Amino acid sequence: MKEIKLFKKYFSNVEYDAFWLFTNLIFVKYYFIDKINPNEERYWKKIINDAKNIEKLYYKCEKIDNILKKIFPFLRRYCWNIAIISYK
Repeated sequence: MKEIKLFKKYFSNVEYDAFWLFTNLIFVKYYFIDKINPNEERYWKKIINDAKNIEKLYYKCEKIDNILKKIFPFLRRYCWNIAIISYK
């Protein structure tokens, strides 16, 4: 949220969206179910390579993310990623 404040300091219009809240369960799956050590294989690379295999899980989690963020907007601050659009 510090970054959002910084952007608002220098730009007159700042919009943002946050994502990967509940979707982080994919990492939990990799660690506890698939037993993949994050020190041996980078999960973000695995997600890209595994896209077809985790597609259904991802979209279900993303749908939950969107519902939760709509009902509880304050949860956006706990998301893993943020996209900022700003202009003067």
